[in-house]
Amino acid sequence: MRNPDENKLEHIERELYSRRHSGEFKDERSEVVSVPHEVESEWREDKDISELVRLERERREEERSRLFKKIFVGALTFFIVAAGAAAFMFFGGANLVSSNNIDIAVIGPSAIAGGDTLSLEIVVKNQNRASLEGASLLVEYPAGTRAHNDLGKELIRERVNVGSIPARGEARKTLKSVLFGEKESIQNIKLTLEYRIEGGSATYFKDKNHEIILSSSPVIVIVTYPAEINSNQEIEFGVEIASNSTETLRNVLFRVEYPFGFTYKSAEPKPAEGNTIWRIGDLPSSEKRNIRIVGTISGQHEEERTFRFSTGISEEKDENQMGAIFSSLAESVRIRRPFINVDLVVGSSNSGVVAVRPGEKVQVNVVWTNNLATELLNGKIEVKLSGSALDRQSVSVAGRGFYRSLDNTIIWDKAVTPELAALSPGERGVASFTLAPLSSFTGGAENQEIVIDARVSASQIDDSGKPETVLSSAERSIKLSSTIGLSARLARTIGPFENSGPIPPKAEEETTYTVLWSLTNSLNNIYETRVRAELPLYVEWDSLVSPENENITYDPNTREVIWNVGDLRQGTGINLPLREAAFNIKVTPSLGQVGTAPVILKSATLTGEDRFTERNVSATTPSLTTRFVTDPNYRNGDETVQK
Repeated sequence: MRNPDENKLEHIERELYSRRHSGEFKDERSEVVSVPHEVESEWREDKDISELVRLERERREEERSRLFKKIFVGALTFFIVAAGAAAFMFFGGANLVSSNNIDIAVIGPSAIAGGDTLSLEIVVKNQNRASLEGASLLVEYPAGTRAHNDLGKELIRERVNVGSIPARGEARKTLKSVLFGEKESIQNIKLTLEYRIEGGSATYFKDKNHEIILSSSPVIVIVTYPAEINSNQEIEFGVEIASNSTETLRNVLFRVEYPFGFTYKSAEPKPAEGNTIWRIGDLPSSEKRNIRIVGTISGQHEEERTFRFSTGISEEKDENQMGAIFSSLAESVRIRRPFINVDLVVGSSNSGVVAVRPGEKVQVNVVWTNNLATELLNGKIEVKLSGSALDRQSVSVAGRGFYRSLDNTIIWDKAVTPELAALSPGERGVASFTLAPLSSFTGGAENQEIVIDARVSASQIDDSGKPETVLSSAERSIKLSSTIGLSARLARTIGPFENSGPIPPKAEEETTYTVLWSLTNSLNNIYETRVRAELPLYVEWDSLVSPENENITYDPNTREVIWNVGDLRQGTGINLPLREAAFNIKVTPSLGQVGTAPVILKSATLTGEDRFTERNVSATTPSLTTRFVTDPNYRNGDETVQK
């Protein structure tokens, strides 16, 4: 009997090998069925292969067409969904806001005169279906803008509270300011609206730029000067500054940029800063200010020198800088070659200003040249000397010439110098003399100078036979440098500090000394004044300074004691008290210095810049040793190091 868990093959196998199997196996075979097949008797022609290729191509094109149809259906579906979402947002999205639906309109003039009050009405329109909350307007003005109610107050930016703007509503604000700038310049005012959406916390922005043309400048500047001038000849500029504003202009500034070759001499009124800046101050409506500038120009024939004149309002933080420029003029002067060229060489310099010390003798050469192609007759040289600093007795004329002390004039003409009777074309000559400034001055004297004005003239015969005078001139200024003095001395029992240690000093023991510095200054104010001195290796800084407000410091890297004096006034130590300061040092001699008086402060140097001559000045002192002879309690031998 068949076991239900075994399969058919297992059953047959068991039956086949079983001894108990009594059945017989039958040999049965399946019937073979004949199926007819048609076989081609020869290869197919090429046209059949082409047909197969065509059919394959059509199949692929059909598949591609079905793919394009699917893409088109997908795109159409996406478009329909997007259009529906947009329609929902436009018609039903009440809380959705677009900046494109916010407009900032500026109502006001497109042009205005500089210095006049500008009034602008700002209209903020909200075309959204939701209101705007916490809106404010940030206004950024061009450089130089001033508050309309206070022209002294610079207006850089301001924030205007707008508040809430309802849906489909608007808000209006009025802005007032005063614009300054050059004529025909374009001024840009930037407006930025900051707002939040109703019920939201994020801040959004909307910008607007509004341009205004300045139809006129608030000031009118007129500069008068000669269009042509001889090289090294004096030139004068007349400047007229007139208000063109209906309001009083505050803190008006005038500035000149000089070209290369120009030497400034003087101005009326004097500049406020250097020789280029004038503070006009307040300029009421329709009022004028006049400035006169004098100098000399040097250059080659047919060269041009350009001067720039600027007017504006000074910045609040720096009154010497322009916050807004009203006008900027560029004026050119052409240099021509004179018929007679004249140059003044003072010492070894032919610059406009020369600095010398009081009592210093200076040689002056008047160099002249006939630049014409024709002969000049009756040449004459006149040099006029002026200035209270001149030592009249020091004037000495080299060769043939005459010093007329009555009016301080030196003269060379054909009567004393026959060579001047006729000056050949291209001929060149030199007339020389020496002078010296006074060696001393009374108290209060400052900014002393000597002015040398040289004029060379001759006669030229014109085409009609008539004599015509040709003239050329040059001027130089000799400015007296201030004489500064520095003295250094050592003290033990006098001065502001109490000293300690053995006297005479002992090797390997510490002794303290007081160094006293004194400064003097004669004629001109000195600025950026400093005193420097170096300490030897066996000397230490003691950190004691007197007076306490004096800026005396010690640099351990260079071992220098530095006194930053600052400005040293004219007359210090003459008609004003000495400028004095003191500091302490600690000295520890070594065994190798026994029996000597070692240096305890190396040579000190005083430096500064003379404000009048714009030259550096200096003074030095010898090194200080332990020999403190200026102390009243000093005894001979107190300086020698003991063992």
